[in-house]
Amino acid sequence: MKCKYYQQCGSCAYALDNYQQSLHDKQKEIIQLFKPTHVNDIVGMDNPLGYRHKVTVSFGMKNKKLTCGIYQEDSHKIIAVSDCALHHPLANQIIQSFVKTANAFGYTAYNEDSKQGELRHLQLRISSDNKVLMTIVLGCYQLPGLRNFVNKLKDENQSIVSIVVNYNNRHTSMVLGDKSKTVLGDGVVIDTMDNLKFAISSQSFYQVNLQQALVCYQLAIDGLKLKGNETILDAYCGTGTISLLASKHCDHVDGVDISKSAIINAKQNARANHISNVNFKACNVDDYVMSTHYDSIVIDPPRSGCSREFIDALLNNKPKRIAYISCNPATQARDVAQLRKIYRVVNITPVDMFPFTKHIENVVILWRH
Repeated sequence: MKCKYYQQCGSCAYALDNYQQSLHDKQKEIIQLFKPTHVNDIVGMDNPLGYRHKVTVSFGMKNKKLTCGIYQEDSHKIIAVSDCALHHPLANQIIQSFVKTANAFGYTAYNEDSKQGELRHLQLRISSDNKVLMTIVLGCYQLPGLRNFVNKLKDENQSIVSIVVNYNNRHTSMVLGDKSKTVLGDGVVIDTMDNLKFAISSQSFYQVNLQQALVCYQLAIDGLKLKGNETILDAYCGTGTISLLASKHCDHVDGVDISKSAIINAKQNARANHISNVNFKACNVDDYVMSTHYDSIVIDPPRSGCSREFIDALLNNKPKRIAYISCNPATQARDVAQLRKIYRVVNITPVDMFPFTKHIENVVILWRH
């Protein structure tokens, strides 16, 4: 299969007919980072297309008509993409419908420099059962005919369960601004993972590849070899996905994250799933871990990895087992090198979370000597 945008876009590091080569290269990268420790075969996808359940596109103008697509790599030029092979097929369908309807209403793209126009970005979050949360990002505070526009979008796209309008007129690369208003539904879409339900809002962190996310989380939880009586810390817990999945297999889970909104979502998810053996707290993870002790810990930090203070706290508190999930194996390898002082690496498994891109998710399991 060929991609007509491949030469222009730059989002994919590999052509669509070169999936096996991409897996080989990613496997080789992990082997180099963690040698001489054995690395399991990378977990690829049987169908590596249409996996992105979160899609964000930006708006521009062409021949006085609204168009949308994605930014060309390392530029602010929009490449009009109507049928990206990596986007969930429903996303492609809704984006085309949105642009057609927006043009019928006479809307224009927001220009950061002139501060003119209305539409800036469109974000879609699609659940595993094909329900959609749409977030329309405006550069202005008023969209003429908004109610009629929303009704038209819903009529033409029955999969949409909620629409949020977000306001962002700052000169920034950030997609979402601080102010939002829900204009349809309740501002979330519900996803199901391993028979648990998770409410996903516009601001929530939730993996874009739902199939491979569950693979990662199961590898992490299975690697802890839980017997049912353990206490677990889920560091950088976000909206509590791993905490709630792990709660089935242990006595108690504490999830901590610096994001207050994420913790609010995590508590809501626990209540919605009637899970009582979890507790969530909004705080600095580094500060929290220094004065606590757990049997096991799950780490899923940002790309920068763990701070030195965090690693030192683990070396001091000595949890029996650690599951370290990372979207940046280079910083993960750095942190694991420090943890090897008292831990042995028992398992390394790369997961192809983002097929055709250069990115890799990696799961490392460590047990105390």
